[in-house]
Amino acid sequence: MDHPRPNPEIAPGLRIKTLTLVLGWACLSWPVAAHQLKVTDSVGGTLHLEPNDTPKAQSSTLIWIALTHPGGALIPLEECKCSLTIYSPPRPAPIAKPPLKPIATGHYQGIPGTEFTFPGVGTYTLVFQGTPRRDGSFKTFELSYPVTVAAGPSPQPLTKPESGSQMQPSSTPPFNPEAGSTRGIGWVLAGLVLVGVGIGMGWLRRLRQ
Repeated sequence: MDHPRPNPEIAPGLRIKTLTLVLGWACLSWPVAAHQLKVTDSVGGTLHLEPNDTPKAQSSTLIWIALTHPGGALIPLEECKCSLTIYSPPRPAPIAKPPLKPIATGHYQGIPGTEFTFPGVGTYTLVFQGTPRRDGSFKTFELSYPVTVAAGPSPQPLTKPESGSQMQPSSTPPFNPEAGSTRGIGWVLAGLVLVGVGIGMGWLRRLRQ
């Protein structure tokens, strides 16, 4: 039984299309590789943490999310009643609900964002919830992101001088203006005494002659 052979004119075209699709998906996925992307049936959200998507404990972190429609159009905060809730597993209760405000970063304008300081090292869960301010623009959504917080910079201890390197008191006595003036008066008196002795010796020589 003869098997159909691939058409040499069609096979190269299929290979080119397949390669094009693979390269296209690679190009689309590369920009979000450093961030976390979550999608629902009507909303997609890319989480960003600054600086460098590596939050540090006890350091302020800028948290913002780029929300988009399925076609890629941006959803600004003014079109979304959005909220952020932060959990610290395994505790079921949230540890914070920081208010969101519109921020501008890069080519994004008016997107939901906030600043938050993670209290310690560990894994946290960030949950974004939103409903449309205008009915029909998108469906109510909930996006959950796991975040790992690393240790922050340790404070530098104050440097104390070593016992051997302590400053020694100076052997030069401090300047005393009264002492200087006293020494000057003493030199003047000594000079007058010498002059008087010289005059007295002159008179004695004249009397002996």
